[in-house]
Amino acid sequence: MMYVDAVIDLSEFNSSVNFALIKDAGIVGVFHRATIGSPELVEEHKQTYKTEDQKYRERALQAKKQKLLWGAYHYGLGGCGAEQARYFLQVIRALNQKTDILMALDFEEPKGRGQPMELEDAKNFIHEVHCQTGHYPLLYGGRVLREKIQAAVTSGKKADKEALELLRHCEIWIPR
Repeated sequence: MMYVDAVIDLSEFNSSVNFALIKDAGIVGVFHRATIGSPELVEEHKQTYKTEDQKYRERALQAKKQKLLWGAYHYGLGGCGAEQARYFLQVIRALNQKTDILMALDFEEPKGRGQPMELEDAKNFIHEVHCQTGHYPLLYGGRVLREKIQAAVTSGKKADKEALELLRHCEIWIPR
């Protein structure tokens, strides 16, 4: 089976981005990190990072000029998933973007930026996004997401079953 990379994900950590070259390389769409956690979580955990990706707004306009498909993702942290979803949607809407763009929840190790997201947090994030937009976000994740899902499948806990029931509505994007 042949795979074609037609969509890429970016964040402010990708320092040099040329959307004309990206399009010429055959890429048709971009997921860009819009947010990480929420301002309340940063304050609660006494962190110092920015919760809105500093390149998101600028790059959304650049990608649009190149007629690339645009998607936004939220880097989830442990803590109130619904609060994180409201913040994510607020940032997207501030750019006058409709929330019918493709949206994703990034479910990975937080790499020193707070606690890892739990399935309950993901469930609440997904529920809030769906309630506000009518769309389920994509789930992006690898080992951590897989381990949390496997643990939930075997736990037999009601909360885990509820989380899995909601997650089944989401497409999953596993990075290579």
